[in-house]
Amino acid sequence: IPECGIRVAVPFNLRPLDQPIETLGNQFGLVLVTLPVEVQDPVMCFRQVQENMNRLKRSYQAQVTYSLLDIFGRGPDILERRALGLLSNKASAVLTNVPGPKHPLYLAGSQVTQPMFWVPQCGSIGIGMSIFSYAGTVQFGITMDKAIHADPNAVMEYFRESFEALSHAALAGRHGALEQQAG
Repeated sequence: IPECGIRVAVPFNLRPLDQPIETLGNQFGLVLVTLPVEVQDPVMCFRQVQENMNRLKRSYQAQVTYSLLDIFGRGPDILERRALGLLSNKASAVLTNVPGPKHPLYLAGSQVTQPMFWVPQCGSIGIGMSIFSYAGTVQFGITMDKAIHADPNAVMEYFRESFEALSHAALAGRHGALEQQAG
């Protein structure tokens, strides 16, 4: 972990979730989230990330990045590349969480069992991590530029261990709350 910590770019949906999609294309901005990698307690780490994300969701950061990228995308190519370069220099990775359907989908009469997507990479960001929930399952994916001298399996193992630690802590907390209610 670099001394400056790890900051991830998180795509943030700007479309209202309760309205049908009427036009093609993505409408998302990016928020930059510093991960509390120095926090050892999984619940405290989760709460800190949750607080950071909630604060960013209430801010204008996602709308501002969307608008800037839209403006730069309409100009000369060199302007767009410089804007992407400035933005990508502020993050170590792209991390996205997409809540998928809660029930299985079918395609041509066959059940889709394990859908997956990969995070698009841009600028100099060489690591992309995706979390996708689907029909009671969660899929984790990672893409990594070959130029990055890190083992993708080690990164995923750390991710898995952190997820399991949080899961165990959550289950232990729920178990303790149930014991208190029973007592």
